[in-house]
Amino acid sequence: MLVITTKEELEKAVKNKEPEFIVKGELAEQIKKSKKVKNLGKFSLLALSASIAAIPFTGGSSAAVGVATLSATTGLSIAALTAIICLGLTLLINLHKEYDLEYEYDLIKFTLKIKLTKPKN
Repeated sequence: MLVITTKEELEKAVKNKEPEFIVKGELAEQIKKSKKVKNLGKFSLLALSASIAAIPFTGGSSAAVGVATLSATTGLSIAALTAIICLGLTLLINLHKEYDLEYEYDLIKFTLKIKLTKPKN
């Protein structure tokens, strides 16, 4: 089974519509933190995408101020917002829309592994 540990590998797997793969490491932690993105309403998604789009133009200063405001507006934690900014909103929406995510914790190693599977129609 395909094992993914980087954002680039994840983007490629989603783009290629891989039927099943595993995400490990820090990437798995970021996906877990951002899982609430699938429940956001249109206003929250609009505010989030506008704020993310402004980051490069403000040299990152809008990120520092905007994350706290977005946290209050969207109801997402600062950790979740940071994960969304790092991974990309579109990638995360597609991931949660197109795959079933199964979380597995290794209590001995304190690691998270996520198995992603395309649902059978």
